[in-house]
Amino acid sequence: MINLWAVSEPKQVSKCIIGLTGRGQEASHMLHIAKSLDLPDTLLVAIEPEELRWYPQPISSVDQDEAVAGLPLARAAIGDIIKSIQWKWNLFPKDITLIGFSAGGVMAVDIATKEKEEYGAIVCFAGAILNPYDTPQNDKDTPFLLIHNKDDYCFDWKERYLPMKEKLVEQGYNVTTLEKRRGNHRIFYKDVVEASNFIGQHMIDPSWQHPESQ
Repeated sequence: MINLWAVSEPKQVSKCIIGLTGRGQEASHMLHIAKSLDLPDTLLVAIEPEELRWYPQPISSVDQDEAVAGLPLARAAIGDIIKSIQWKWNLFPKDITLIGFSAGGVMAVDIATKEKEEYGAIVCFAGAILNPYDTPQNDKDTPFLLIHNKDDYCFDWKERYLPMKEKLVEQGYNVTTLEKRRGNHRIFYKDVVEASNFIGQHMIDPSWQHPESQ
């Protein structure tokens, strides 16, 4: 299921960012995003699935049975990598942040809501839960940052994003949003800066600011 995972290791490791790629993207893309967060003493890992897809392509929110059925296998494969990272670098789930773009964002949120571990933070760039109505009640403190553009052509604002946000809030998740009118299905540098501020303030220091924010 996993094609490869790319690693950037600092001299001292106290925390970890795991980047989950979007459909059709290689690990190097998410490793670049993770590096741009510019967080100190942070192990960076980017995971790339076989055939560059985590699950079969859904047709729509009402025609996605095959895609939804593929989520548990992808979740388990990512979970195995996370356990390997924890063991090799002596980290706990709370030391780890999951970030993902598009389908990678789907997986980041899916893991954080469906598995028992409590992570340091979750950042979802332009992704959404495929089946939000299956989201369990929250019993963890993991903070979520949802970054989404209203004109996103891939994960439609009304069809995909709003149902996810509303269900996460309804189920008691700690949700912060960065919502923009335009930008389509992309990650912008300013999104990465805001993600860095969010992660750093939860995992490093409440006053943390990305160098570009200072």
